[in-house]
Amino acid sequence: KTIEFEITKANVNAITGLDIEGWTYGEDAKLPTASATFGTPNFTYVGTGKTNYQESTTPPSNAGTYKVIAKVADTANFVGASDEKTFTIAKATPTYTAPVNLKATYGDTLADVTLPDGWSWKDAETSVGNAGEQTFAAIFTPSDSANYKTVEKDVTITVAKKEVTEPVASGSYTY
Repeated sequence: KTIEFEITKANVNAITGLDIEGWTYGEDAKLPTASATFGTPNFTYVGTGKTNYQESTTPPSNAGTYKVIAKVADTANFVGASDEKTFTIAKATPTYTAPVNLKATYGDTLADVTLPDGWSWKDAETSVGNAGEQTFAAIFTPSDSANYKTVEKDVTITVAKKEVTEPVASGSYTY
């Protein structure tokens, strides 16, 4: 008598210990770690959410949210396996020079005080206040805002007194 049977691949393969640390833009990429019951995991990366990064074996470098995918291919005897983990590349703090030697006149608003390129006032409609040194929040927006954070910094303005000239009416006056 003939008995027919089929040997199928064992479905006992699993990826375990998949881990990856995030990093900050400009730093070296952190590499993932994982192990598999059978075989060696291969890693790919893909952007998630608003991060556009097509699946690749090259680790991403731009700030954003990604997932690493660990895969072990099928073998003659075992079914492959996969696992994934999300990680983030954080925006870096940009290098900047805070504005200095800013001047205004009593009665001006911050909008009247010109800032260097990349800088803006947090609230441009605010009055510069009384004569003397006054401090206000300014925002630095780097040209590569996808990879660098905006920075808020207090800056000082020297406010001058407003010179008022009143016309003197002609006529005689008694003091």
